[in-house]
Amino acid sequence: MQFASIKQMNSGRPRFDTCPLASLLLLAILASVIGTVSLALDFKTTPPSASPASSKDVTIWLNGDAVGTHPGWNDTSPGPTMTVVSGVTVNLHLNATDFLSHNWYIDINNNSQPDPNEISSPVFSPSPKALLFTFTPIIGQNIPSAGNWTYKCQYHPSSMYGTIRVIQPNFSMSVSPASLATSVRTMGTATIAVNLLFGFTGTVSLSTSGTSGLQTTISPGTVSGTSGAATLTVIAANAENYTATVTGTSASLTLSLNVRVEAGDFTITADPSVAPAQINTVATSAITIGAINHFDGTVSLAGNSTMCFVSPTTVISLGMSTLSCTFASSGQFVVTVTATNGSLVHSAIVTFDVAVPDYLVASGLNSETLLAGQAGNSTISVQSINGFTGIVNLSESNSQGLNCTISSASITLGASGIATLSCRGNAGIYTVTVFGTSGVTSRSASISYTVQGFNVTASQTTLAMDAGGMGTSTIMVVPLESFSGTVSIHVAASTGLTATVSPSSIAGGIGTSTLTLSSAIAGNYTANVTAVSATITHLLKLTAQVQDFTIISSSTTFDVNVNQARASGIQISSINHFPRTVTMTTNNTYCDISPIEATTGNATLSCNFPVEGTFHISVIGTSGSLSHSMTVTYVASNVQQVPGADLLGFLPITAVISLTALGGALVYLFMRHRAAIHRRTATNLSFS
Repeated sequence: MQFASIKQMNSGRPRFDTCPLASLLLLAILASVIGTVSLALDFKTTPPSASPASSKDVTIWLNGDAVGTHPGWNDTSPGPTMTVVSGVTVNLHLNATDFLSHNWYIDINNNSQPDPNEISSPVFSPSPKALLFTFTPIIGQNIPSAGNWTYKCQYHPSSMYGTIRVIQPNFSMSVSPASLATSVRTMGTATIAVNLLFGFTGTVSLSTSGTSGLQTTISPGTVSGTSGAATLTVIAANAENYTATVTGTSASLTLSLNVRVEAGDFTITADPSVAPAQINTVATSAITIGAINHFDGTVSLAGNSTMCFVSPTTVISLGMSTLSCTFASSGQFVVTVTATNGSLVHSAIVTFDVAVPDYLVASGLNSETLLAGQAGNSTISVQSINGFTGIVNLSESNSQGLNCTISSASITLGASGIATLSCRGNAGIYTVTVFGTSGVTSRSASISYTVQGFNVTASQTTLAMDAGGMGTSTIMVVPLESFSGTVSIHVAASTGLTATVSPSSIAGGIGTSTLTLSSAIAGNYTANVTAVSATITHLLKLTAQVQDFTIISSSTTFDVNVNQARASGIQISSINHFPRTVTMTTNNTYCDISPIEATTGNATLSCNFPVEGTFHISVIGTSGSLSHSMTVTYVASNVQQVPGADLLGFLPITAVISLTALGGALVYLFMRHRAAIHRRTATNLSFS
C-alpha cells in the first residue's frame, strides 16, 4: 500500500471546535466507541488501519474543516497538493473535524459542484470513524488529461479546495557512455538503461538505427515489468563519425536517444618504399603508423622475412618503427610489414634493391658560385658500392672561358677516395664534367660553375671642357651573373688635372658614380678610373681636353686727337682647339668693337673722344664660363699730329703688332717722336 504525495499533511485525528461542555460530552461518547481519548481544545483521531489493497494502491488522509481557526483541508487553504498516477487506485480517508457535512470531488468543469462524470465521494460528517473513499483516476476516461486539477468540498468550495496532479505512467532511457569510441570494423558497445516511471507496467520495445556506414543492433529487444538494460552494439565501416539512434516504444509512448560513435583507424607507410641496399650491409626503411579520426589503439608490427626485423614491434595510437634488413646476395627483395589492431589489419611493402658491385663518382657541390679570377674548388668523391675494388681514372672537361684542373689522375678503391677539382675563369655560367673510368665502366659527375663579375663603363671617355671649368662623366657598374658585391671606385689624374669621383663605393653590384675633372690651364690630360671588388679589377682610361682662348691688342697705348676716331686691332686666338664664339664688349661709350661675336681672328676697337683726357678702355671677351680682358689706354688732345712726311717736325707714331704662333710671343716695334708735344692751354684730363 502506498501513500500519495501530500503537502502540508496534518495528523489524522478529527478536530473539534466547540464549547468545553460539548467537548466533554463528545469525549465521553467517543471514549465508549474508540477507547482512546485526548483532552484538548483540538481533538484528532488516528487514521484507521487501511483495508487490504493492491501494492500499487495509494492511501491519502484528509481532515475537512470549514469553520475552525484554520478552515480548509488539513488546516490549510488551499489544501495539500495530491499527486497520483493514472490507473493507480487511491484510498482516500476523509475525516470531518467541524461537525459539518462535507464532500470531496474533482471539479473537472470548475463549476464548484460535482457532475455525473466527475470523481466524487459520498457526503461525510463527524462520526466515530473517517470515510474511506476509493477511486481510480484514468486519463482519457474520468480525467481528461494529465496535469493539475482542482479538488473541492461541494458545500464549502471557497475554503476547502486544493490541487490534485494526475501523472501519466511513463518510462525513460539513458546511455552509457554517451559517446562511443571504437575502431573500424570492430564491435563497440554501450549500455541502454530503461527506467519505468510512475507505476508504468507496460512493455518497452527497443529498436536501433545508424547513419550510413554504421551497423547497429540491440539486445534484448524488450524491457517489461521493472526497469532494465539492453546492450547497443555498433560496427563502423569507415573511419569517421556516426550517430546511432535507439528508440523505445510502448503503446502510444515513444522515446529516442542518440549515441555518438567515433570510429577510428590507422595507416601504415614505409619510407622509402624502394630502398637501395648493399650486400652484408644493413638497409632500413622507416615504418610510420598514423591515426585517423582520433584512433588510439595499440598496433602490433611484424615482417615476413627472416633477413629483417622490426623495432619496436608495437606502436600506440601513432608513432614510428624501423624495418632493418641484411642481405647476403644481390637482387631484389620484397618485404611486407603487417600492422594489426584487433580485426584491423594493414600492411606496407618495402622493396630492397641489392645491386652488384659498382662505384660512384660524385661532387661535393652540384653548383658553385665564385667571383671572376677566384678559384672554385669542388671535392670529387669516388665511392665503392657493394664491395667494388680497383683503380678509377679521373679526367675533366673544360669549357671555353673556364680553366680547370684535378688534383689526382686516379684513385684506388677499397672503400672510397677523393680528389679536388679547381676551376677559375671569366664571368659566365659553365658546366664541368668529371669522368671516372675503370675498365669498360665509366661514371661521371657534373658541377655547374657560376662565375660572377661586373662591367664598368663611362658615359664619356673624352671630355672637352673650359679652362677653370669642370667636366663630368658617369661611371656605370653593371653586374654579371647576379654579382652583388661592393665595388670601390678610384681615380688617378695626370699633373695639372684635378679629378674626383662620387660616390667612391657602389653596393649591391649595380649603380653609378660621377667622375668630375677640372684644370685651370688649357691642355690635354689623362684620368685613369679603377673599379675594384675582391679579386676583380677593371680600368677605364679617360682623356680631358681643356680649352681656352686669348685676346691681344696691337698696342696698349695710343695718342689721339679729340673728335678724331682711332682704330686698334684686337687678335682672338684659340688654345687647344677652342671651338666656340667669343662675344666682345668694351666698358666705354666712346668706343665700339666690331665684330661683336667672332671665333679666332681679328676684331677692331674704334674710339672717338669728344674731350681731352687719358682714357683706359677695357676690352672683354666672353664665351660660356670663360672671360678674358685687356686694357687699351688712349691719350686724347687738341694738338694735331704732323704728317708723317715731315721729318723735321713731329715724327708719326707707328705701332706694329705681330703675333707669332711660334712660342706664343709678342714682338712690339714702336717708333715714337721724342720731341715735346705742345698742347694748347686746355687742361689735361685723364679718363678710364
